[in-house]
Amino acid sequence: MKRILFLSLTFLASLLAFPFAFIYGGFGVAMGVFRYWRKVALGSDLFEEKDGGEDTEKKVLNFIKRRFPTDCKWTSGNCYFFALILKDAFNGTILYDEIQGHFLCEIDGIPYDFNGVYENKDGFLVEWEELRKDDPLYSSRIIRDCCR
Repeated sequence: MKRILFLSLTFLASLLAFPFAFIYGGFGVAMGVFRYWRKVALGSDLFEEKDGGEDTEKKVLNFIKRRFPTDCKWTSGNCYFFALILKDAFNGTILYDEIQGHFLCEIDGIPYDFNGVYENKDGFLVEWEELRKDDPLYSSRIIRDCCR
């Protein structure tokens, strides 16, 4: 109910802002107001209730516990491959901790590795695909040294 009320209020605000945006900023600014509303309304699942992070966390932890009963060096040299497994299983995003030199998989905003939920004390998690695009030499060095 709160989401539908939020959707209605943002739509009303964009309707009221349209004439002012058109007068002061032109057609492009006015259309930007509606693009923002469309992004908020359609891109954030306002009409669907989310399951909550606890269900996803339980699923991920059960997946790790049932399929990987032993370490197999997932935490010392094979963390990239374990992050790939989690990415494929749960449609996550691979992250790289630059301080620890460790790969993780972020699922619904929570980073995971073989030990479960990863406690990021340093705050230097970088999205792997972005790192590969921004600094290909650094990322190729990481692959060469860590992922053999």
